[in-house]
Amino acid sequence: MACPSCGATQPVVGRFCVQCRVALVAITCTTCGYVNAPGGRFCENCGHLLAAESTAPVATASVPSGGIPRAAPAVYASFGRRWAALIIDTVLVVMVVILPIAYLTATGRDFTASLLAWGSGSFYFWIGNAMGGTPAKRLLGVRVIDLDGKPPGLTRGFMRSIIPNWIGVFVVAGSSAVILAILVGIVQLADPFAMLRSPLGQTWHDRMAGTYVVRV
Repeated sequence: MACPSCGATQPVVGRFCVQCRVALVAITCTTCGYVNAPGGRFCENCGHLLAAESTAPVATASVPSGGIPRAAPAVYASFGRRWAALIIDTVLVVMVVILPIAYLTATGRDFTASLLAWGSGSFYFWIGNAMGGTPAKRLLGVRVIDLDGKPPGLTRGFMRSIIPNWIGVFVVAGSSAVILAILVGIVQLADPFAMLRSPLGQTWHDRMAGTYVVRV
């Protein structure tokens, strides 16, 4: 959907345009009670600024399995909720691979152990987010969607995993890539905080893949 005022494409149809904040649905003025048509920022009757909380009830479709309808208002997942999901997911991965990694390390196969640690986590997040959310995200009521409100799929899921996971292969490569590994680490640490400056709550890897993380 495009905003009727500025023409900006909306990632999910919400109550207000993500670019210019013009109303996209009927808004009831909290001052005079007048029901305003979509496309305005001020009440047509009294001139009062229309607030997000004054939105008139809008019928929305139910959330289907594996996707979010475009008619659903977009509520982007908070920084804290996304970090909580990341921590839970990391713990789940560690619980699965810790014994094989300990065995490989004890038998002197350190490189294989490092490869398993990196590969298992990368695959877990790639497939989980490609399907619309990892187990922890689903537990916390969070979904990963594309512009149409659907799960990103394998291609976008892979693109979304490049910064958080796949560039970590340089760390596995060993001492010959120390400087590159340090740069990779800096990018990975800064990536999550990018969402704090995004009106759509997007990290760098979300922008790369064209994905959005929303509450359901």
